[in-house]
Order: sequence, then structure tokens, then C-alpha cells
Amino acid sequence: MRFDIDASAGRLLAVAGLVVVAWFLAVLVTDRLRTDRVDTWAGPDATVQSGLRLDGCPEISFQEDVYFPSWVRFEGKVFRWTDSGSPIGPNSVGSAYLPSAYTLGDLQLYRVANSLEGREGRQIMLRQGTSPVGANYVVADCG
Repeated sequence: MRFDIDASAGRLLAVAGLVVVAWFLAVLVTDRLRTDRVDTWAGPDATVQSGLRLDGCPEISFQEDVYFPSWVRFEGKVFRWTDSGSPIGPNSVGSAYLPSAYTLGDLQLYRVANSLEGREGRQIMLRQGTSPVGANYVVADCG
């Protein structure tokens, strides 16, 4: 069998390869920029910050997560993600989880009132929008 390949097929493959390489480079650059970025949350003051990497703290394994930071600085303490979540809904907001006035995009920071660690100010929760589950954070030994 003999196949006839159009001369433009090589150019088309080269362009497709360049697009793939450019895409991977763009992903690497944006990941690197996001890893080093520190976000300041909107709220009554500019004291709440978060990010993916904090000097002196161990790396968190989920850096590719699009929404949740690996650490949050709140009320003078650094909190780290615990790799766990808790259910949160309309009935628990205001009783088990007390909304703070701090937001970052559609992330909301909550104080935890339904655990000893939370009542002692050693646990917080972040919730994305109206999600039925929030990410738990506890005071870190670093930062």
C-alpha cells in the first residue's frame, strides 16, 4: 500500500507540537508563580494572608489544588491544612461554624465552635462558596 501525505501535514504536526510544548511551559510558569504568591484576604484589615509555600514550614502535598491554600495566617497564628474536611451547611453556620469577615474570592474563613481545638482558637475552616464541605486547618508549629 502506498500513502500520499500532503506536504502541509509536517507543518501541521510541527505547529501542534509547538502548541503542546507552549501549553506545558505555561502550566509550569503559572504553577511556579502561584506557589510563591502570598494572598491578602479582604476583610476589616489586611492581616489575613495565605499561600501554598511558607518558609520554615514543610511542603503540603496538594499544591495543585486550585482553590485552597496550604497555610493561612489569621489572628497572629499560622494554620496549616489538615488533609480533612467537615460538613457545613445553613444550619451549622452561626452555631458550629462562625463566619469571620474575611474572604478571598469565593473562599470564606470560619472560626470553629464545635470542637475544643476550635474554641481555643487553634482550628479554623475554609469553605468555597456554598459547598457542603469545608477544609480544616489547625495551628502550625512553623511560620
